[in-house]
Amino acid sequence: MAIRVQTYDSGPRRIQAGPIDPGAPRGAIRDVRGTAQDSLLADVLAAGKQLTGIAIQEYVKDETTRVSQSLLGMQQELNAERDRYMAENKGQDAIGAGQHFEQFARAAVQRRLQDDKFSGRFAEMFMKQASGAALHFTEQGQAYGRQQKSAWEESVLQGDMEEFRKLVAQNYDNQELIEFNRDALRQRIEGMRPGMDNRALFSRLDSQTAGSIIEGYLAHDDISGARGALDKYRDLLGGEVNRVEASIASHARALESRARAEAERARAEAVTNRVGQWIAETKGLAPEERTAELYSRLDGIADMKERAQMAGLVNSELAFEKRRDDAKVMGEAYELVQAGKQAGESPLVFRQRVLSSSASEAARKQALEDYNGELKTNELNMRALDDLRTQIDTRQTLGDPMTRDEVYAFAYDRRMTTEQTNKALTYLDDGGNAGQLRQTSVNEAFLTLNPDKKKADVPEWLYEAVRMQLQQEGGGKALTPALIRQYVARAMMQGTLKGGGWFGAWDSGGVRYGKALTEGTAQNWELPVEGDDA
Repeated sequence: MAIRVQTYDSGPRRIQAGPIDPGAPRGAIRDVRGTAQDSLLADVLAAGKQLTGIAIQEYVKDETTRVSQSLLGMQQELNAERDRYMAENKGQDAIGAGQHFEQFARAAVQRRLQDDKFSGRFAEMFMKQASGAALHFTEQGQAYGRQQKSAWEESVLQGDMEEFRKLVAQNYDNQELIEFNRDALRQRIEGMRPGMDNRALFSRLDSQTAGSIIEGYLAHDDISGARGALDKYRDLLGGEVNRVEASIASHARALESRARAEAERARAEAVTNRVGQWIAETKGLAPEERTAELYSRLDGIADMKERAQMAGLVNSELAFEKRRDDAKVMGEAYELVQAGKQAGESPLVFRQRVLSSSASEAARKQALEDYNGELKTNELNMRALDDLRTQIDTRQTLGDPMTRDEVYAFAYDRRMTTEQTNKALTYLDDGGNAGQLRQTSVNEAFLTLNPDKKKADVPEWLYEAVRMQLQQEGGGKALTPALIRQYVARAMMQGTLKGGGWFGAWDSGGVRYGKALTEGTAQNWELPVEGDDA
């Protein structure tokens, strides 16, 4: 009989006590503790991730800034090298600019990449930007090289052509030499400009060559040669033909004018020398005899134009010599008379001293006539003194003051006395403004008061009368035009002399106060009393 062994189910048993289900999991208490730990871990992980992200962002920012800084520094280095190279290398020296710029840029990029130690995407970022900058820098160098090469070639070409033009101008009449050098220049041009159409340049060269040949003839005043060259090279000149023809015609006219001027100069020189010879040959003759001899020689000149020119020279020379001689005579006479008056010499003593002096005969005669009273003050020489003062004023105004010799010559020619000459010299020494009173001011005052009169009507004694009134009042007044008119009006007052009676109107010989003043009779002058009989 079999024995039954009791077996138990391994599955969980459900034991329930009241509302508590014994079969329910007991993790309710464990779940509370696990949720807090997980939350803390999550927060830590999140914070770590956030810190890592910030660090990465800072790294990217810093590296990017370093890349920009490096690129900026490299660009500045490239710019500095570009400026230096372009300043130091011109023309032929700059032909290799493209290669130099490329090598410099490549070296700069490599140096920056190595020094700054970029890696990863930052190295890529730097290389991308640096390569663009290096390429642009290289293109700048290539463009500069081409530009300088072109300028160098053009400079050489123009210099070569300019030297050829000079050679042509200097050897304008050596056709064989010109053609030899022209052919050689054309060959050089073809070598410098291979494959290019040089026909326009050769045409310009031929035109300039023809023009230089013609200019060479003109430079040597060879009008015939220039016209012959124009006919020969007319086709080569092209559009320059009219200008060259005008240049030849203008030069021909200038040569003709120059030839006429030279002929006239030579003729004038011959005439002048001939008159000079006549003047020298007649030097010892008396003035009247000399003048007659010179005019007799002039009558023998058949050419009327030449005779008129020679007559002008003769008259001018005689007038100059007369003024010079008159000045010398009057100057000597003036010194003799002034010395005699200062010494109070008697006429006899004065005569003895004059006759024993070394003065010329004319000067001795003038001095004796003046000292002895034979040369008297009169209306003519008084008016001459007024005219002389006016001339002194005019010359002073024009900036060409008169000289003492000119005053002497004028005084001798117009028979002025030594006293009048002394007044003129005083006026001259004061710059034509004696005591601030000018002859022209007196004349203007007279004409203002007498608008129907002319300058010739100004009394010869009027200036002296105004001067004496000014002197009598002791000066101190501003010498205005109004004051001068006042003195002139007073000088022109008509009156009578005591014991002389009334002489009627001025035009019929009345006595003017100014005239009486200058003649020393003013003390006897008085205004007429109304109602007096003439």
